[in-house]
Amino acid sequence: MLYICMILLASYTVEARYTSEALNIDGFIEEAWYAADTVKHFVQSFPYPDSFATESTYVFILYDDANLYIACMCFSEGTPIEASLSKTEDYITVYIDPFLSRTNAYKFGVYASGMKDDAMLLDDGKRIDYTWDGVWYAKTKVYPTMWVAEVRIPFKAIRYKRGLTEWGLNINRYIVNKNERIWWVPIDPKIGVRVSEFGILENIKPKVKGWQLELYPIGVMRTDSYEDTSYIKPIVGLNMNWRLSPQVSLSLTYKPDFAEIESDPFSLNLSRFETYFRERRPFFLEGKDIFDEPHRSIRAFYSRRIGRRLYGGVDVPIMFGGKLICKESAWNLGLLYAFTEQAVSQYDQEPQTHWCVIRYIHKLGSTSDIAYCGAIKKPTAIDVRFNYGSSLIYTLRRRYTYFRSELYHAYHKYVDSTVSDVAFMASMDMNLPNWYLRVYFRYVGEDFDLSPTGRSAVVPGSFNGEFTIGPSKIYRTGKIFRLQVLDGIIIYKDPGLPYSIGNTVMLNLSFRPYGRLAAYTFMGKNYYTVYVDGEFRDTSYWSWDAAIVYTSRVGPQLSYGVSASYVHSWVWGFQSIADYIALSTSFVYGVSDFLSISVAPYCKVYWVDHRLHMIYAYLRPSFNLNFTPTLSLSVIFELAPIYEEGSYSIPSINAGYFLSWEIAPKSWLYVVTNELYERTEKGMFNPLSHVSAIKLKWLYLF
Repeated sequence: MLYICMILLASYTVEARYTSEALNIDGFIEEAWYAADTVKHFVQSFPYPDSFATESTYVFILYDDANLYIACMCFSEGTPIEASLSKTEDYITVYIDPFLSRTNAYKFGVYASGMKDDAMLLDDGKRIDYTWDGVWYAKTKVYPTMWVAEVRIPFKAIRYKRGLTEWGLNINRYIVNKNERIWWVPIDPKIGVRVSEFGILENIKPKVKGWQLELYPIGVMRTDSYEDTSYIKPIVGLNMNWRLSPQVSLSLTYKPDFAEIESDPFSLNLSRFETYFRERRPFFLEGKDIFDEPHRSIRAFYSRRIGRRLYGGVDVPIMFGGKLICKESAWNLGLLYAFTEQAVSQYDQEPQTHWCVIRYIHKLGSTSDIAYCGAIKKPTAIDVRFNYGSSLIYTLRRRYTYFRSELYHAYHKYVDSTVSDVAFMASMDMNLPNWYLRVYFRYVGEDFDLSPTGRSAVVPGSFNGEFTIGPSKIYRTGKIFRLQVLDGIIIYKDPGLPYSIGNTVMLNLSFRPYGRLAAYTFMGKNYYTVYVDGEFRDTSYWSWDAAIVYTSRVGPQLSYGVSASYVHSWVWGFQSIADYIALSTSFVYGVSDFLSISVAPYCKVYWVDHRLHMIYAYLRPSFNLNFTPTLSLSVIFELAPIYEEGSYSIPSINAGYFLSWEIAPKSWLYVVTNELYERTEKGMFNPLSHVSAIKLKWLYLF
């Protein structure tokens, strides 16, 4: 009852007060902070939703012409404060929506040790983009019964609506030794953080002067060796981001170094679709909240198609790239152009190509929108095909309902013919107070193919449908925090075949103070078109699988997870029905305040016709040494042994280290070495390739 009264009386509005005094960001609360308006009432989302926080928290907010200042006093009188560079630690996070968009927001997190964490919330909090890298400053200080965080966010570093004096705001604090999460504006733990439900930061009036120009020179000294060949390759590149206004920015890059400092992990892919890899290249991360779409089966634009790596290890060079980003309260627009040079490998080739992409998002109401994306791939050679992919996506967001419909079009023009087709998807998720409902279907045209510009992990001519329902409840007290039991029907149809149908049962359990258990079963009759002995054939079979997963934590030092599953189904890579057992574990252990070890080994054992066919294991331990909040060293070892039809092999071993130093906000020094060892016929491991690089990225902010 007390919580309900507080909700009714609370306005969740705080004033940003102007200061003419220069504030030192040093972890000490100065007298000037006490003139600020204060956020001090917080409510738990875990472990006891709707209850008041057990520790006091005070957040002060000030601003001057060029910066937003935030100071946080996090009292902890009932439990020790965890401030460690390598263990789970106390933190506080501030979320800001400078457009009052009710869908997207910036995230600024500060840990008690002084480490920073920034990101962007997208799609009303349903997605989070950790690749966003902002220019901001933070310092912390730990006292016997509290810790303090001071933050300075330059207005130049974020986009905001000029003339808008009210921004969205929410604040979250985590207390490790109580596993307690508290919020200024309470959140429903069933639906998570929602940008549409943020409070208001009022009376904020930035007065930024200057060019708002970022020059980002990049220098790389790279040494490569492969078998008996080695060379040294110096690379110099330049990126430019020019904020024409708080809402409009232009990004340019010329002959950039798009080589991956962090390599993609090894993956054994036995499915019919390509492996999805996330984007890490700086140019493509700018404006990612506009261009990117949720990771799902169809994407009209997949940025890793530009400058892709050919079969044979040759990278397609990007000669020039440009982006224009326009953000308004009611609409967002992104334009991208890139030109790639010709590249040829032993097994593949790519001609000179022009790439053009446009994405436009228009708001409908407070939290819904419609978005269009068009991507063109046009080789300079006349006799090479022209490719166009597009999407039109409508999203309806409500507190307990999320509806999305998607229409895709793929068009390819050859010398004397054209191919065109569409795909359509629609889904609705309803996360009601005590129930969960999901409805989904997808149709794909027989000539649909988005692979030149996007990604379509779907079968042309197929149809999918899903209906899932079940009780889903949060318990305010007791050992069980959340219980969810779902039953679902899945329908699938390959072209020219009867409908495949299956049933799923899912169980999700969350416990206090730690622990989560998930279980899953499936059984169904399948009719598929499969690939056997170089040709496509129609087949039918029964498939079933079951899985169980448990994750938990032991204090701030150890987080772990274990899972096991059994599957009987068609395995595309074997061209046969197979049974397999998958076992996996994951551990992250903080050895000390500076050293942590993480490892997530897994193993799959396959049987074909009741005979052992393959054992595949993967091991990638990582040793992480954090010297300071901005300087870290990771040492990685990657091993993937395979046993197949009586033959045991370790195709390769990869080892390396990765040193990263954030010299200043958004300015980084990387030192990286990767060694690849290949197994010889005699069973020995010889060095196959060696790559070392020193990479410096330095930001000049005008």
